[in-house]
Amino acid sequence: MTFATLLYPCLIAATWTPATILIKKDLRELCQEAELVVEGEVVSNSADWNADRTLIWTQSKLAVTHFHLGQALTEVTIFEPGGAVGPIGQDIASMARYTPGERVIVFLKRDVLGQWRTHGCIQGRFSLDGEQVTLDPGLLHVHGSHFRDAEAKPRPAVARTEFLAKISSLLPGDRK
Repeated sequence: MTFATLLYPCLIAATWTPATILIKKDLRELCQEAELVVEGEVVSNSADWNADRTLIWTQSKLAVTHFHLGQALTEVTIFEPGGAVGPIGQDIASMARYTPGERVIVFLKRDVLGQWRTHGCIQGRFSLDGEQVTLDPGLLHVHGSHFRDAEAKPRPAVARTEFLAKISSLLPGDRK
């Protein structure tokens, strides 16, 4: 056996594979656990180090157009770990990411630092395209059970009014 034959499996095993373990949060759980459910447009993003320079936080400002649960805010800043500061970047798989100009419906909860975070990571973020709510293809197994077509297959997009009606029906009575 040559050195290259022995080295090749080690190189394959050492390749970088992004992964995050998530606790599955379907729409019912998001509605029950979120502190704030808002709809709006992402107006800006910025990333910066934490005080110890051990973690990069990306802050996304959202101009709120509708609130569906929680306090009425006109703007909310969502903090997610990861991002890029200068030449250094941190990528954390399954964290929700926001792009200025996009419209979203988000389920938020405060973390231990008091910052608003997307509840359930990517599971708590929904894109709006016109009057359609897009369900992330990678999450159809999570949210698709609430939105099925005539053949009982998960739909990749639903009308905004249908999505909001479903949220309203899933919110516990004391939270509506």
